[in-house]
Order: sequence, then structure tokens, then C-alpha cells
Amino acid sequence: MDSEAWAKRIQRAASEAEVVELARQYLESRDPGDIARLPADCRPPQHYTPEGVADCAYRMAGYHGHDEAARLIHRLGLVMTGAAVRLAELARGESKT
Repeated sequence: MDSEAWAKRIQRAASEAEVVELARQYLESRDPGDIARLPADCRPPQHYTPEGVADCAYRMAGYHGHDEAARLIHRLGLVMTGAAVRLAELARGESKT
């Protein structure tokens, strides 16, 4: 499944637990070699919680390198940022958009 399909699934998630689980599944479905190439600051969270997912998204969004990992971080970060936004929506009690 491509990143766009994952982002759509996350946007439709009805609970924080579902968003966290989808973010975990997304990152774990990526090539382990790609994940290993990520800078330490941009690696998946050790603990998949709403806060861990949001922190991971924040760190990926803040990465401004111009190395070979930058493109991968950008692609992963788009999905993770979507997860962080959905978590914020759910925390505010907003319905599915």
C-alpha cells in the first residue's frame, strides 16, 4: 500500500488508538533498510502512543537535511503529520473529515 493510501486510512480513523495503530503499521511496513538509514532524530517512536506519534511527526517535519534520507523523511513525514493532525482532531472531539 502506498503512502497516499495510508494517509487516507489515517484520516478516516475514528479513535486515537486506531490512528496510533495505523501509524505503527505504516512505519513497520516500510523497508527496514530505509528505516535504518534515517537519522536518529527521525526514527520511529520507541513507544507508539499519541504523544510518540505526534513527536515523530514533529521531528520529521523539522528535518531540513539535504542528504539522501531527506526524500524518505519527507515521504514518511507526510503520513506521520497526517496522523498527528488526526490525533489533534480526535482530541478536540472533531468528527471524521
